[in-house]
Amino acid sequence: MDTRPTARIYVDGFNLYRRCLQSHNDLKWLDLFRLAEVLMPDHIITHVDYFTAHLRQGILADPVAPVRQQMYLRALRTDPGCVPVSGGISG
Repeated sequence: MDTRPTARIYVDGFNLYRRCLQSHNDLKWLDLFRLAEVLMPDHIITHVDYFTAHLRQGILADPVAPVRQQMYLRALRTDPGCVPVSGGISG
């Protein structure tokens, strides 16, 4: 029986992208569940929640960015341990 503590990971998609991935094209298809396992080897990762807001065309310099974001979110949904949580800013 594995006696390691469990951990549920919460990822801020905007900050992850801006601080780590924007300038590293080779990392943009990052496996978040595997990253959590590598960063926290003393824990059993039970879940990864990836929080993001939908990008909108017309306000970005890169008009294809929303399409790439949707592709990445679809890829994340294929991992049963990773859940993309989309929303917006409410005021």
